[in-house]
Amino acid sequence: MAKIQVFSEIGKLKKVILHHPGRELKNITPELMEEFLFDEVPYVNDVVAEHDQFGKVLRDYELRFFIFMILSGSPLSRVT
Repeated sequence: MAKIQVFSEIGKLKKVILHHPGRELKNITPELMEEFLFDEVPYVNDVVAEHDQFGKVLRDYELRFFIFMILSGSPLSRVT
């Protein structure tokens, strides 16, 4: 496996917060794509698979990461 080389004045990346994609992607319509900076309407299953693969890469490099999910009905789901 190739070594990831990211240089920063802060130091080595040790922890990451990830948001797991979910149903919110189904709200992206052709009319809203540009506003949300998408080139096309995303396929939820493909986005989730890519996210899971990214999480695997982080684990392979022994980074600790936290999955962040917004639960419907929770106070976090109303943050703007």
